[in-house]
Amino acid sequence: MRYERSTMKLRHRSTVEKEGLLVDYLAAQTGLSKIRIKKALTAGALVLERTSARGAAAKPRRVRRNQYVVRPGDRLDFHFDDNALLPPPELPFALFDTPHYGLWFKPVNVLSQASPSGDLSSMERLVADIRGGGPLHMVNRVDREASGIVAVAYHPEAAARLSAIWKADGVEKIYQLEVRGAPSSEEGVISRPLDGRRAVTRWSCAGWAKEGRTTFVRARIETGRHHQIRRHFAAIGHPVMGDPRYGEDNADPRGLRLVSSEVRFICPYSRQEVHVTVPAERLLFG
Repeated sequence: MRYERSTMKLRHRSTVEKEGLLVDYLAAQTGLSKIRIKKALTAGALVLERTSARGAAAKPRRVRRNQYVVRPGDRLDFHFDDNALLPPPELPFALFDTPHYGLWFKPVNVLSQASPSGDLSSMERLVADIRGGGPLHMVNRVDREASGIVAVAYHPEAAARLSAIWKADGVEKIYQLEVRGAPSSEEGVISRPLDGRRAVTRWSCAGWAKEGRTTFVRARIETGRHHQIRRHFAAIGHPVMGDPRYGEDNADPRGLRLVSSEVRFICPYSRQEVHVTVPAERLLFG
């Protein structure tokens, strides 16, 4: 089934002055239909802050019930986005699982974490639903347009242990990508600071495609900066194919050609090496 992406977005922030049903309030404030508002609420598009009778502000929280009653003084932040209401194109699945954490495959166009517009197509919600509910902790992220391995902790202690490993660069992270053109050498190191911080990407060519117009690359990142691989390869003139943000002349109808394909680290519980690779059919090359 194909879903067309729309451009209907709005953000509404206000403080409630009169008690009433949440859905009625939002309909009057935004002009959206109640049907669309109910769908957005279910997806987690509204965050509410409520002050207690003693004047203490409660932690902001998502409110999903359309029959929820808002009170004077409630502060609402409503992000409506039609695209956030679409069902996920594909469900994630576990590649490696323990009682404490799992390594999951994130499909293309699934968010690693919830956005302000909701969590309907996020790994947080989808994995929680698959596991039967309960809070989860995302340890790392994979760009929405990309696919690959995401570490999900099932309780706070596991989140702390895994996060410490990731932050200490204790994880070998391998990516497969397809870039525009042919690099002048078969391997190399890109050492260019990003956002004022050290960033290092090591890479090697793995083959050529499209009669030499593009190159398959295997990359290992020593640091984990925002969009590091995408920005590094665009900077050296070989942007990732299908990247909607970085590079020129690299459009690709297949989408972003980037997969977080392999991770290796020492399990913080068993002290044994964990080495996980995504299934062969999900790789860009063998």
